[in-house]
Amino acid sequence: SSDCVTVGSIDRIKGHGAKVVFLVGTNSGIFPSFPSENGFFSDDDKKALTDMGIEMPPCLLQMAQSEQLLIYDALTCAGEKLYISYASADNGSNAMLPSEIVERVTTLFPDIIYQNDLTGVPDDINIITSRKAVFDILCSKIRSHSIDGTPLSDTMRAAAHYFSKDEEYAPLLSQAIEMTGFNNSAARIYPDLVEKALGEDMKTSITRLEAYNKCPFSFFAKYMLKLEPKKKFEISVSDSGSFLHDFLDRFSEFIASSCDANGNHFTWKTIDDDFIKLHTPEILREILTGVNSRMLEVPRIKALFDRLCRTAQQSAYAVRHHIKHSDFLPLGYEISFDDNGRFKPTKITLPDGKNITLRGRIDRADEFTMQMPDGSEGRFVRIVDYKSSDKTLNLSDVYHGVQLQLFVYLSNLCDNGYLPAGILYCNLTDPIVEISPDASEDDIIKLRRDARRMSGIVLSEYDMADHMGGKEIVNIKSKQTVTAKNFNSMFRHLNKVIKNTAQKIYGGNFPIECMQDACTWCEFNQLCRFDNAFSGCRVKENEKLKDDLVWELLEKEGEEYEMD
Repeated sequence: SSDCVTVGSIDRIKGHGAKVVFLVGTNSGIFPSFPSENGFFSDDDKKALTDMGIEMPPCLLQMAQSEQLLIYDALTCAGEKLYISYASADNGSNAMLPSEIVERVTTLFPDIIYQNDLTGVPDDINIITSRKAVFDILCSKIRSHSIDGTPLSDTMRAAAHYFSKDEEYAPLLSQAIEMTGFNNSAARIYPDLVEKALGEDMKTSITRLEAYNKCPFSFFAKYMLKLEPKKKFEISVSDSGSFLHDFLDRFSEFIASSCDANGNHFTWKTIDDDFIKLHTPEILREILTGVNSRMLEVPRIKALFDRLCRTAQQSAYAVRHHIKHSDFLPLGYEISFDDNGRFKPTKITLPDGKNITLRGRIDRADEFTMQMPDGSEGRFVRIVDYKSSDKTLNLSDVYHGVQLQLFVYLSNLCDNGYLPAGILYCNLTDPIVEISPDASEDDIIKLRRDARRMSGIVLSEYDMADHMGGKEIVNIKSKQTVTAKNFNSMFRHLNKVIKNTAQKIYGGNFPIECMQDACTWCEFNQLCRFDNAFSGCRVKENEKLKDDLVWELLEKEGEEYEMD
């Protein structure tokens, strides 16, 4: 018969008798492919049904065996020559690994001829794969040419000529060329309009000021234009964190309102494991059904609820352990800083006479009273912030105004007669710990408690860390203990940061400039069209300061303040 070329997938083509075979795409995970269990029945279900005489599709083991047979057929069907090729990267330039077939063949035949197409090929011809991939690269090269004059290669010029004649891509290419001179600057808003929207007394929250310092345009879209994405009925990771926050608040209130058999009110120090196990599900159920009474009828939500119960119990155990072994007692939960709250909001007067009022709330504040060296009574306060992540206190971010919240709240409490004792993060996630095979239950409990120790910053004076339970409760290093003077210098600095931020807002300055990671979860990135290559867009790079340097800078500010 006449010569012919047959192209097809290895499971559909009959290659035996072919003189030359080209085996293309022998990459890890592609050939051989990983068998997946996509059907409704598991392997155990299939085996049970097969034993009952019901014909079932192959199980994972059978699919793996079939894949091995295909490999054998592919490698043995060539009569004269066999070519094996694999890709080093996909269309998105992500690295791809060769299949184990390549290693096995090169081991069996050490004298095999190996050719690397990445070397010795002129220009960037290797990127010629799909039309979309080439067009994306061409647009990137055109942009680079417009920014720094980087010349287009012969390959890219040929690609541009090709796409200019293509009915589908020609209009897109024209748009890409027009966009090279695009300026994405956000115009300054007239200060009169901003003042009309905010008033002379800006009532806002510390979280919003942090949002402005991370990305001014995002602040403008969310809090000035009051834009918001379409809400979906779903439970995300952040919702799980909110549920745990609400749970600890409700649970704390429940403890305070409950009494033992003798009529004595329970406290975090007096409740036991049984109390937590008994009341955790009912309180969580109240929170969840308060959102939607039929949510627990959904199997996925029910499974998430059971997992939340376990995490909530562990969180309650941790909070009880922290409070029980500390001299501090809860001052309050979900403490509000508002005109009608337990504490008045922070109010700061700007240089031009306008005011900014900062409202908000904190998860928990604890107090401790001790006799001071001069015989007076000192009331110390610490702020405890619940987190469903491994967040830590970053003094550099605090200094630059993107992590203001806890220090400003602590400053407010100190204005109400308290002395600063510390700021702590309490991690609510269920930690994964490494244990030895012979670990006892007590060993596991200790490891889990160590993983749940609170972190943050603590007053170095008056043995304050010991009053908080010592190393068993707080995971504080020597650099994370500071003096009362350090706290006061940070309070003074943040007062200046808040004034500067408020003045920028009143001045109508909402540029498209953001911190490096601010766009990752931003809801308005399609609105601002942020692209660092566009004029008018900028990534804000705050200098990363070590803790020691932060305190040195604050000390210099304090000296300048005293001179003034």
